[in-house]
Amino acid sequence: MQVDKFGHAFGSYVYSYVGYHYLRKKGLSRKEALWFGSTLGLVLQTPIEIMDGMHEGYGFSWGDMAANAFGTLLVMGQESVFRGQIIKFKFSYHETSYSQKANGYLGTNSFDRLMDDYNGHTYWFSFSAHHLMGKTKIPSWLNLAFGYSANGMYDEFENKTTYRGVDIPETIRYRQFLFSLDVD
Repeated sequence: MQVDKFGHAFGSYVYSYVGYHYLRKKGLSRKEALWFGSTLGLVLQTPIEIMDGMHEGYGFSWGDMAANAFGTLLVMGQESVFRGQIIKFKFSYHETSYSQKANGYLGTNSFDRLMDDYNGHTYWFSFSAHHLMGKTKIPSWLNLAFGYSANGMYDEFENKTTYRGVDIPETIRYRQFLFSLDVD
């Protein structure tokens, strides 16, 4: 349900953000840091996608590559135009009841569940209303955030019905579009 695509974009965004700011602190010009640092997300994520293309059962995904490019371009574009991140890409996670009902399929410990249970992933686009609306009484640290998540997933495209001989409850997959206040 495209949670993986948001994960690819988020990973690329984080690598690109860190790469850009690291090179700026090391004394590179804005232009050099933009070209060499903010492309780090795409550079690091592309080999993963190529490796997926070589493994049976996975396959190369142009959608994943587009998501990787989006994360990189979100950093690069905002730094070019605004000289900062006006819209910040964020991630939140919570352990779900789905992982408890999956007999280990969605992970056997908290770290595994963080990586495997996409039901607990939420990806946010957060922006400062104070910054966008100019001089207002809204504090600069108070952001508005739009989020995306999905639930009811026990596998990539169709839910598993059993795992290691134990039935997994039938669920309905659904998307969630969220709005929240965000303290930044």
